[in-house]
Amino acid sequence: MSFSRQRFAGAILVIAAAVLAMGCGHTSHAPATVSVPNVVGLSQADATSALTAAGLTLGTVTQASSASVASGTVISETPSAATSVAPGSAVAITVSTRPPQPSVPNVVGMTQAAAETAITGAGLTVGTVTMASSATVALGSVISSNPAAGTSVAAGSAVNLTVSTGAAPVPVPNVIGLTQAAASSAITGASLTVGTVTTASSSTVASGNVISSSPAAGTSVAAGSAVNLTVSSGPAANQFAYAANNGGGSISAYALNSSTGALTALAGSPVVVTGSNQLWRTKIDPSGKFLYVVNSGSSGIYAFSINPGTGALTAVAGSPFATGNMPQALTFDANGAYLYVANGADNNVSAYSLNASTGVLTALTGSPYAVAGTNPVPADLVRAGNFLYVANSNTNAIDVFAINSSTGALTKGVAGAPFATDLGPFGFATNAAGTVLYSVNAANGTGTLSAFTVASATGVLTPVAGNPLAVPAVNYLAIDPQGKYLFVTLSTGVAVYPINAATAALGAAVAGSPFATGTNPFSVAVDPSGHFVYVNNDVSANISEFTLDAVTGVLTPLAGSPVAAGTFPDFMVID
Repeated sequence: MSFSRQRFAGAILVIAAAVLAMGCGHTSHAPATVSVPNVVGLSQADATSALTAAGLTLGTVTQASSASVASGTVISETPSAATSVAPGSAVAITVSTRPPQPSVPNVVGMTQAAAETAITGAGLTVGTVTMASSATVALGSVISSNPAAGTSVAAGSAVNLTVSTGAAPVPVPNVIGLTQAAASSAITGASLTVGTVTTASSSTVASGNVISSSPAAGTSVAAGSAVNLTVSSGPAANQFAYAANNGGGSISAYALNSSTGALTALAGSPVVVTGSNQLWRTKIDPSGKFLYVVNSGSSGIYAFSINPGTGALTAVAGSPFATGNMPQALTFDANGAYLYVANGADNNVSAYSLNASTGVLTALTGSPYAVAGTNPVPADLVRAGNFLYVANSNTNAIDVFAINSSTGALTKGVAGAPFATDLGPFGFATNAAGTVLYSVNAANGTGTLSAFTVASATGVLTPVAGNPLAVPAVNYLAIDPQGKYLFVTLSTGVAVYPINAATAALGAAVAGSPFATGTNPFSVAVDPSGHFVYVNNDVSANISEFTLDAVTGVLTPLAGSPVAAGTFPDFMVID
């Protein structure tokens, strides 16, 4: 090779080397490391985008519950933010999930304490605790929860509880005067049971019908409780009647023939009541052992034991017992444990406990009880169920007391009391079941009746439409033991009206009404069987005797009627 050609080749190599050197000077070099971006607090999608933009890749994604970081948000990253890593490196992240929600535990049937422990143990709180009665859940145990068992809720949520107070109290139904079978049905129908059934003679309750219950009607008891009954065996073998002679200071005593209804004066009749003046209302206690008579001329109750064989009266130790001034009427509670007296001049009611063995009366603590109104002048009182009704003759109203069957105490508070009547109410009549009440009113001398139905549970009186009824009345009223007829005294006789026991409405007077009596018929008494009716004739000083037709209500005079009595024999009671 020639020298020229060698020089040319060398120059080409030099030029090529220079060009190569120039090309290499313009080539880019990749960075050696990159900084990890801060993706904490971003959503997983945003975090992925940020890592990709930084030349990194998303690595392992781990989920973890967090109470402070929203679900789907990055809690942490590895490597941590600002760490230098090689391009393309993987960055692992931890993403928040909702913390596990606790389920409401099943606490139904648990005691309240155990339920509260289970709720707090599940990470929840006890909310409102409401009490409610339950026939199936025991007292103090949980009836229900809200939210219900198994519901998923946020930790710390409140769970409300309904806790049982036991079965709802059940009022004892009023079964007095019902047959034993009807009373038993009423008791079981009220979710109670029939307890002990005993029998006793009664001068006021027909044989086979209920004299009293224990607990008494209206008492609230637990469902399933036993109600004991005393059922009438009818009048004692020897039946007697007693008329208080207002003008003679004596009591006319009679034997009553249960077959014919005839009255025969007992030996020693009339019985002089020393120290009395104006003997007035009379009552025999439900056991038939004791006779009580109020002395309206001044004060006091005269008490006598009744000889069951002869009918003879013997003064009870301590008789007469103190009352207020001018006692007008008396009545017993449903079980014969307590006696109440309306004091006309003192405007109050005296209350006593009765010793069932001796007949002795003991004034109750808190007695006497004031009657509502200004100078009401209580003229009569009567019991229906567990309520005492007082005729306030001066305020034209009926006041009401609730009777505490355990203590005999009287309390006010019956809704709507006192209840309005016509002018001057002075006498009452109720049926044995205590569902209807009639008031005889002076009404400026014309005489009227006010009629009411009685709510046995509350004592509220509901007047019959058209009150006062257009029924003439002069003196006192009576209802037969079966509750079918109302007897109304007029100036020359006694009228008989059928009773609608459900509404207290009266039907048309029985055919033949009024039935003739003696002069100034004052009051009516019906024997416990409901077969015989007696009318005390005030002026003629005798007692008219009748048989009662139970189907028609017609009265037929007995042979030999009337029978003689003392002076002004205003009221009579039958043993």
